[in-house]
Amino acid sequence: ANSDNNMQRMESMLKEKDEQITSFRQELNKSESAYKDIIAQRGEDNKSRLKLEKEKTKLQKYLRLLKGERINRDRKLQENETRVDILEKENASERERRSDSEKEIRKLSDLLIQHKSRAKAAFDGLCSESIVYFPTKNEGKSQV
Repeated sequence: ANSDNNMQRMESMLKEKDEQITSFRQELNKSESAYKDIIAQRGEDNKSRLKLEKEKTKLQKYLRLLKGERINRDRKLQENETRVDILEKENASERERRSDSEKEIRKLSDLLIQHKSRAKAAFDGLCSESIVYFPTKNEGKSQV
């Protein structure tokens, strides 16, 4: 009876140990499954992170390109503004020269008109004092 009792106790302990092992295996399987899920999620996160880093790199390159274009555009704009300033100064200088030339032309024109009117007055005065005869082309030749 003692031996049967020991056997039953041993079987009971074995059964209990089997249940513990089964329970432990189930927990282990759950842990492995959770671990695999975490690893898979990390892999997905890693893929997403890599994808985001690639996109970030592309955007940074594009941003540098845009900054370079903006710098070039600003430089060209500055050059054009400088050219416009130079041309405006040249234009103002040319207008001033033209204005001076027009004044000079008016002055010379007025002088010419004065000299013309004096010459006409002198000629009219000569003509009134004595009769001046200007022969025509044919009259100046002797007729034979």
